[in-house]
Amino acid sequence: MINIPVIRSAWKRMEDGVDHTLYSMKHSWWGKIVAEHDTEPEELKGGTINVGAGIWLLLPFNTYASSPTFYAMVILPEVIWGLLFLLLGTLHLMVLRRGDYYLRSKFSFISFILWGALGIVFMLSNPPAFGWLFFMYVSIGQGWCTIRLRQMISCIRGY
Repeated sequence: MINIPVIRSAWKRMEDGVDHTLYSMKHSWWGKIVAEHDTEPEELKGGTINVGAGIWLLLPFNTYASSPTFYAMVILPEVIWGLLFLLLGTLHLMVLRRGDYYLRSKFSFISFILWGALGIVFMLSNPPAFGWLFFMYVSIGQGWCTIRLRQMISCIRGY
């Protein structure tokens, strides 16, 4: 959950002229999106997608044979990828439930890197396929969560 008094104190510091970057963000349309919206729905979506991808890869189907796009993931067996996604998603959802901003930002960053790397590799291995767009969509959302949570951590710590 977002801590409203912390955000108010951050805006107060901005109005006092301490942090001009946040002050300019407050007055721009993109700044309102980045600096004022909660990350919980996006983190919930990312964790759920990770769990879903993990379960899908753990099913007894041969996912790699379904499309040449998946040949990019052959460096690890499907079971390892499935367990990785399932573990990452489950831990992300547990940390989200706990509310720890620091760990939430770490798990969002790991998801950002993982989904971004897979999106780039899938795009390079099979450009006509459009699945990589979904991977990049998830990656950008998790990257935004990382940035936003880091801002909230700095507001809490007072710098």
